[in-house]
Amino acid sequence: QIAGLEAPFHDPRAFSSMAILYLTSPRGACHNNGDGYLVQQGIEYPEIGVDNLPEDRFANSGITQQMVRLQSYRQLYNAMTICQFYNPPVPMVGELLSMAMNEEINAEKIIELGDRIYGLKRLINLKLGWKPELQRFPRVMKNRLDGPTEGNTPDLKLQLQEWHECRNYNLETGYPNKEELERLGLDNYL
Repeated sequence: QIAGLEAPFHDPRAFSSMAILYLTSPRGACHNNGDGYLVQQGIEYPEIGVDNLPEDRFANSGITQQMVRLQSYRQLYNAMTICQFYNPPVPMVGELLSMAMNEEINAEKIIELGDRIYGLKRLINLKLGWKPELQRFPRVMKNRLDGPTEGNTPDLKLQLQEWHECRNYNLETGYPNKEELERLGLDNYL
């Protein structure tokens, strides 16, 4: 388990991007928090800056910033109850939101809204007792496998450090930094 949720089929030893997505998901090892495994197989979202991952699916460096953006996109996606199997283009998601909110929603606004949703979920989890110590893999997921993923285990420490820097969150406490809370309009929620 990661933060109380069993890990699904999408093994981070096969696609390193799934490590950071599982570790930082608001509800544990949830593949609906981001589908890095698809991105590492060639699905791209250039409108939101998820389009230039290293070709090496085991890479740990150079993936985190794009996974943060993907994670924020999926937070909004889930809030809109869009089926991930359909996977509409980013401009269509913006168009749907624009009609619903009666304002222009572009790709950057989509990410900002997703950041806000993620930040609010993090604050709620912290209030309910979540701690950064829950961001760890179970022993069984740390074992190196044979076959196509032989020898690969994601660098969790590096990915977590980069993730906290990208999100502007405190690595030790898990809280968003003051500037991030203000940017997201969540500074009154502490």
